[in-house]
Amino acid sequence: MTLKGVERGSVARSRRPMAAPGAETAGHRGPGGRVPTVSRRNGGGPKAAEGNDVGDLADVKATAAANAEAGGVLAGRSLDADYVFHSPAMQAVERVLRRVAGSEASVFLTGESGTGKEVVAELIHRLSTHATGPLVKVNCAALPRDLVESELFGAVRGAYTGSVENRLGLFTQADGGTLLLDELTEMPVTAQGKLLRVLQDRRFRPLGAHRELQVNCRVIAATNLRPELAIQAQKLRLDLYYRLSIVTIHLPPLRERREDIPLLVQRFIARFSELMGRPVRGLTATALAHLLEHDWPGNVRQLENVLHRAVLLCEGDQVDVADLALPPSPSSSPATSPTDLAGVERDAIIEALRRCEGNKVAAARLLGIARQTLYNKLRDFELDPDTRGWGRPVPAVPAGAGRPP
Repeated sequence: MTLKGVERGSVARSRRPMAAPGAETAGHRGPGGRVPTVSRRNGGGPKAAEGNDVGDLADVKATAAANAEAGGVLAGRSLDADYVFHSPAMQAVERVLRRVAGSEASVFLTGESGTGKEVVAELIHRLSTHATGPLVKVNCAALPRDLVESELFGAVRGAYTGSVENRLGLFTQADGGTLLLDELTEMPVTAQGKLLRVLQDRRFRPLGAHRELQVNCRVIAATNLRPELAIQAQKLRLDLYYRLSIVTIHLPPLRERREDIPLLVQRFIARFSELMGRPVRGLTATALAHLLEHDWPGNVRQLENVLHRAVLLCEGDQVDVADLALPPSPSSSPATSPTDLAGVERDAIIEALRRCEGNKVAAARLLGIARQTLYNKLRDFELDPDTRGWGRPVPAVPAGAGRPP
């Protein structure tokens, strides 16, 4: 998904700050309920597709086909330029998000990779009282394990070997704004413990310093793991989870809100057609049916990439099935028990490396994680870091080879 925020250490300024009182929790929501089409401009009520069930692909396809035949533009609500929806699950997320954005409460975002957690974090920042301050993002998986403390809290010159100047930590950079701790469960548990006091007292001491500093920033944490399984696998401290999860917002996967796919498809095709100067105006009904049937393990980010490639390769004015080149969805029934988080992760990494023939960059992209995260997990699971040749067929041994003359 294309994001309009900034990377770690940069500043994002709000153009539309507003406060929204209250706090609430958006729990895990599955498919179901009616499928209204809501006007983005005036927030109007349902216009079509009443009585549809999210899990009923036939109804979703029929609604999408009817909209396509009518030649009109699908309408929906929007969190971001590329985050449109009209599913009940996402409307529930939007309601909670707008109510808690103006508070000072910490927010814990959960959801699979590609569901838009960074987009939601950016919106919370824009609607908060910290909107005029910086939005600082940090991918916890990319932090060097032996330098996590100095990255978070800063360090003075000479605090450790190679420290030749004072270093501003991420909390200092985010003072007056918002700090997003993405992939929090990839941060070492020992470092997670050091976050507790900062979250409680808003005070910390840079590495090697003699006095404490005070900070005023809102913390948003995000993970693509289920918190209860991460705690069980000792990847997330229970006390830290309680401290951060004043408000928990779960972003449902795309397969549980398939009625949003036509809206997203329309938005992505329009954007990429304009960006690349292509005359693509839409897609065929067969192509749309294929998109609706796909499980989308990579969620909205994967859908965006598929349509980017489709618009680029399309030879006519409509994307067809051949332009999509959809990969097969991974099996939804892993051999390992779903409660065995470590086993599930290990099997997924091995399978990804086999599919990518040992290419760790491609495997990390397929898994939706940072390359450094993949390296860390190879070490944690005691897998051979030399993955060259994984997944390649073993060459056949010629008849008689290896036999003594």
